[in-house]
Amino acid sequence: MMGYDLRKYFDESVRHFRHAGQSQIYRPPSKLKGAGWVERKIKYQHDRPDRKVHNITEAGKQAIKEWIYDPPPLGHPHSAPLIQDFFSGTLSGEQMLDMVPCNR
Repeated sequence: MMGYDLRKYFDESVRHFRHAGQSQIYRPPSKLKGAGWVERKIKYQHDRPDRKVHNITEAGKQAIKEWIYDPPPLGHPHSAPLIQDFFSGTLSGEQMLDMVPCNR
């Protein structure tokens, strides 16, 4: 996805419980690339600025699953548990049950 696509996806999915400003949408892909979680390809254009297209790597998918499965981080925004729940569909049924506090 490009920054515009990420913004649109964000606005259509988690925006109702997690607001993000422009800098929170457009800066993280560079940091995630440095961690090996996304790859960036440049689409060169003649009549417009070049586009930076980001794709999640297998390592990035694994990092997301680990973060979703982990207990919500303490001291972070209160939306973290909601985001983890929202994306829990990427986990197995057993992992999803383990996320329920009474099952831990």
